[in-house]
Amino acid sequence: MNVRYESGKHALYINKMRTELQWVLAEHETNLLQLKERIGHTPTEVFWWIVFGVIMTILLYSAMISLLGA
Repeated sequence: MNVRYESGKHALYINKMRTELQWVLAEHETNLLQLKERIGHTPTEVFWWIVFGVIMTILLYSAMISLLGA
């Protein structure tokens, strides 16, 4: 989670620097692609997906128990 998230933050800063230095890059006619900034998940997204997984597990387990009559 953290490696991909941090890579996205680095891409954001690099793209920002590239935009600010566009006039220098234009002189050298470099054709650089913009980096993808959204690579990983934020800690908040990870937390809520864990909560979602736990809730779904409890609901499915309860449904299976009631269907099987145990």
